[in-house]
Parts: sequence; structure tokens; C-alpha cells
Amino acid sequence: MIKSDQFWDELQNLFTLVGQIDREGVLVRASPLLAQKCQLDSAGTIQFFEHFKFKRPTAFNGSLSSARESKGELFLGFSDVLGFAIRGQVIDYTEMGLDGLCFVGVPWLWWIEGNTVDGTLTMSDFPVHDVQMDQLFFMSTQQSMVEDLQALNAQLKSAKQDVERANEARQKYFHHVSHEMRTPLNGVISALSLMSDFKLDGKLLEYSQLASKSADRLLEVINFTLETASLESHMKEAEISAFCLDDLIEECLMLARSRSLEKGLELRRSGKRGFSKNYMGRLKLLRQVLGNLLSNAVKFSQSGTITLGASKVESNLPQGDIIEFSVSDQGPGIPADAIDKLFEPFTTGLSLETQHSQGTGLGLSIVERFVDALGGTISVESSVGEGTIFCFNIPLSFAPENAVLESTRVAVREDTPKFSGTVLLVDDHKINLQLNGKVLESMGFDVAIADSGEAAIAHIESKAEAVDLILMDLDMPGLSGFDATQRILEISGMEDVPILALTAHNGGSDRRQAEQAGMREMLGKPMLVEDLRTALLAHLPATLVASKACLGSEATDSLKGDRVEDCASSTDAGSMDEKEGHSMIEKSQAPAGSDDNKAPEDVHVFDRKPIDRLVLEVGIVVLETLVDKFLGESTDRWERLRKAMADEERNIIIREAHTLGSACLTFGLAAAGRSFRRIEASALADGMLPTAEQLSPISEQLGLGIGELQTLLSEQRLQ
Repeated sequence: MIKSDQFWDELQNLFTLVGQIDREGVLVRASPLLAQKCQLDSAGTIQFFEHFKFKRPTAFNGSLSSARESKGELFLGFSDVLGFAIRGQVIDYTEMGLDGLCFVGVPWLWWIEGNTVDGTLTMSDFPVHDVQMDQLFFMSTQQSMVEDLQALNAQLKSAKQDVERANEARQKYFHHVSHEMRTPLNGVISALSLMSDFKLDGKLLEYSQLASKSADRLLEVINFTLETASLESHMKEAEISAFCLDDLIEECLMLARSRSLEKGLELRRSGKRGFSKNYMGRLKLLRQVLGNLLSNAVKFSQSGTITLGASKVESNLPQGDIIEFSVSDQGPGIPADAIDKLFEPFTTGLSLETQHSQGTGLGLSIVERFVDALGGTISVESSVGEGTIFCFNIPLSFAPENAVLESTRVAVREDTPKFSGTVLLVDDHKINLQLNGKVLESMGFDVAIADSGEAAIAHIESKAEAVDLILMDLDMPGLSGFDATQRILEISGMEDVPILALTAHNGGSDRRQAEQAGMREMLGKPMLVEDLRTALLAHLPATLVASKACLGSEATDSLKGDRVEDCASSTDAGSMDEKEGHSMIEKSQAPAGSDDNKAPEDVHVFDRKPIDRLVLEVGIVVLETLVDKFLGESTDRWERLRKAMADEERNIIIREAHTLGSACLTFGLAAAGRSFRRIEASALADGMLPTAEQLSPISEQLGLGIGELQTLLSEQRLQ
């Protein structure tokens, strides 16, 4: 105590403001002037670094640890409430064998004189070594220091903008590279997939399987390279959402169940069921981590049981829980010398027993980075011949009581209508022909296609095959869908063939015109599969076949009561339910002047529901090929639209905006699709033509939407 008092007295001889700050940041002792200004005797506990706002040091964040790191630097602090300011530095009391920190300094005269009417300071408030001339010199140099800081801030702001522009350019580059690399490779994979439908044998079968596996590995490496380049931005952009942990676990198990059944593996869950609270967290990252770990366990196991566990760990989190996840298998295990490097890229941990399940070794590298982003760490235990356990703990905060949960369920019909016969699909848009053709084939139809009204009539007149139903696009160059329908119904034998209209408008005038032409029904574009099934059932016979059960929590016995919902009504996060989805499409197709034609700001940039639906209908490989084709064609259509706007060519504006809008809505780019529809509606009106300036916000919508689309496709590919 004697040493402390002596040191304290010496500091007060040198400085008029001296304050001792304990380990909790509390001002426990102060010189007379500082005690008076801080009202230490009457104010109770004072958190010193919260009592003043500090302009310097620039890196100081107000915490005790930051103050300790900034010792010896100039501190400039002020309090509007007290009308007082301080300047000085922090010294570390522990270096003197005492407790905490100590602030030493003098009043900050420049701030006090500039911000108070009467500073009531005298020469006695400044120590002998800090004479008035020093104060005047400080006042004259303070403005220069502020100007220097302002210049530095301007430079930092400019540098930040340069970095942001560079990142944006990098993202655009990788999006372009992604398209250019994946497009031909997807073509190779699709072609090899189609070859498997033929009865190959001998060397041809061996070479085909080798090429297919090599192409899959190459695609995995390309995806990893491109996604790693933007992985940090993806992790930062991963949205915090509310979700039911039980639903997530059951979804991950259900998605892995098909492959596990093929290999004769048992898939089960352990740990707590029926978590009493919902959680907030980065659902997309957690879903991908669990999906990757389960996929690896299935891939490398040939027998036994795979178990996904989730349970709470004792913690002192006031508004959340620590959840421990584990994925264990009874597979061949990982050699001890491979475990230390298991999470490094291109490390597989393969042994002689697992070489048949070759992979690139990239999935675990991404898993580790995602777990780190979730605030946890991942570990692995394994014994050769006994199996492997991956385990990680992450913190999850409780969701508010009224939070809207992001659904983790995928709706699939329990009884799917199966059709037969031939459908003639008429559309001038090649992607629509391919995509809708695949959907119709999945329903059991033989599909004939025509890319114009004239081609449709020629096909009917050639009598190449009997047609049981026609799906007719209304808006085509040359012969419109209305005229083509009238001429087809005049052909002998076609009088009773149902013709259904496909249109992006679905307005009253189009509906009346379609009925007058002889069409039976009108379907919106993009074509919703459930709407199509309903329409087809009204005009063609079908048989019901059992399909996959609902993928979701209702497929298990672990969830009962109020949380069990009809599978058909479940929705995905960030997307709309079926009724809202129909509403959005109808509004986007409303004619100019309609009250429903709302601004694109009212629509999400991306809606994942169309993609989830298409993955179920046509598969991820076909879908990726169509997306790549769409991205390639859209670049050319964008340029044609921009040029048509500049040249004021109304018909081309209508046509390109119509096609781009339909394609965007088909692939979930909701905001961009609506914006194109508004341009189309504006051009259809007789007023002023839309201008190229309207494309600028759409460019941003497309960039954000395509980014989310590609992220979703990556997730689907890994499942």
C-alpha cells in the first residue's frame, strides 16, 4: 500500500488528471479534478472508458483489453453531459506490481473551449510542465491533426471502394468462368448419362463408366475451385434464419436414406428428440455440413449402421444452447496417419478397404470451413476396421416466439398420376421446349416438339404420329398460337384433340381470345407442374402409381402433435407457399395498368421453390445443363434488348423482355422476371417506350439472383 500511495502522489505531481481503473474497467480512485468532473463521490460505479467518448486512438474500441493494447498512445476523450474533455495516456499498473490500469493526463482544452460556454479552468488545472504556451501550441496544431485524419479517412474510403470494385469484378469473372467451364462438362456428363440407357457391354461399358466417373470427379474439382474462391463471401452472406432442429435432422436423414437403402445400410438418429425450442442460425451452412458428413459415411460404408446424433451440451449461454452433432458409421475406418491431414483439400483418408469409393477429398475441407463459420470446431475419431465418428459443437441462439420458421421439408406427391400417349409441345423458346419436354416425359408421355405455329401445323398434317393433346404457346413470331390453334382444329381428325394454351400474360382478353380459338384451358408460364397435372387429368386418362413418401418430419415418429402439417403445404425458406406462388405469377403476368402489377421491390430476388420442383421433376444434371444454356442465351438476349431500347424498336423490346421474363421466373429469378414483365407491359402500351436506364437495377437483381441460384444448385448437387 505504501508503494501504491507513493506512486499515486508522484503521478499527481506530474498530472492534474489521474485515475486508477480496476480489472473490471471501474474508476476506483481519482485525482481531485478528475473526481470532481466525474462526480465520483455521488455517481457510484463509473465505467471509465464508457464515461467518455474517445476520438483517439483510432483503433481504440472502448474495451479494457483495447486500452491495454493502446498504452502509451494519445487518448482524446470527451463527455457532452459533463462538458469536460481529457487528453493523456494509459499506463499499465501491473508493470509497477499494482492492479489494473491508470489514466494520466490533463484537460483537453481545445475541445472544452470549443464546446462549452464557460470551461471554468484555471492555470492550476494544468501541471507545471504543461504550461499555457504548450496549450496554445496544442490548440493550433489540433486542427491540422483533424485535417490529416480526414484526409486519411478519405484515402481509406477510396481504398475500400477499390477493394469492393475488385471483389465485384472477381465475382463476375468467376460467374463467367463457372458458366464457360461447367457448360461443356455438363454436356459430357449428360451424354454419358444417356449412354447408360443403352445396353453396353465389354470394353464399351468399362470405358463409359470410366469416363462418367472421371467427368464427375472433374466437375467436383471445378466446383470446389470456383466455390472456394468465393467461399468466404458465401459464408458471410449466409442468412440467419429461424428453424426447427428436429425438422432439419429428419430432412438430412431422409435425403441420405435412398442411397443408404441401395447399399443395405441402416440409417438412424440418436440423442434428444423433440427439442423444446426453435433456434436461430445459418441454416444453409449447417444443412450442408450434415449433408456432406452423411454422404461421406454412406459412400465409404459397405455394411452396418450410420447414426446422426444431436444433443444439448451443458453451457451458460443465456439465450441459446450449445448443440453437439455427430455422424458415426461402422465402415472400414481411417488410417491413423491420415487423420491429421483429413481436412486438407485433396486428402481422402483412403485405405485399401476404401479405394473403391474414390473421391477428390474436397468435401471435408469445405465442411471444416463451414463449421468454423458456424462458431464451432470439428474433430474425428476413427479406428481401422471399426468405423469413424465426426463430431462438432456449435452455439445456436433461441428463436423468438413469433419467428417464421424456415421449412426444411420437400413436398412430393404420395400418388403420382402416370399418363400415356403423345403430347405436341409448341414453343419458340428452346429452353422451354427442353425443360417442359423433360417434365412431360417424366409423366409418361411421348413428346413431340415444334418451335413455331407453322411447324406445329406441318407436324399434324404430316400424320407422322397421333397426337393426344397439344400445349400451345400463344406468343410466337409468325403464326400466333391463336391462329395456329384454329387451323389445327380445322384439320380432319383433330376436332376433339384438346389444346391447352401456354402464356405469360393470362389476362382476360387473352383468355377470351383463347376460348374463341377453341382452346380448352390456359396455363401460366413458367409452367407449374401441379397446375399441368391438374389440367391434364381433366382431359386425359391416367393411372395412379405410388411414389416417394413426403420427405420431412412427418415421415418419422419423432414429431407429433401441432407441428405435423400436410406435406403438400410445406414451404422452403425465403420462398412462398403454393397459393402465394400462384399469386406472384398471376400478378407478374397482369396486363399493363393492372393494380396487381406491383413494383419489383415487392418480390424476393430469388425464389427457390421452382428449382426444388425442377430437381424433383427432371433431376439435377438436366437442370444444370438447362441453367447453363439459359445463362448463355440470356447474355445475347440482354444485348438485343438493350440495343432495341436504344433504337426504339417496340416489337423487339416486347419479344426479348417477354422471353427473358419467362426464363427468369422459370429458374426462380423472381425480381428480375417481374422487372422484365414490367418492361414488356410498358412496351405493349401505346405510351412512351421503356429506356435502357431501366436495365441497371435489373442487372443487380440478376447478379444477386444468379448467385443464389448457383449456390442452391451446388447444395442440391452435394445431396
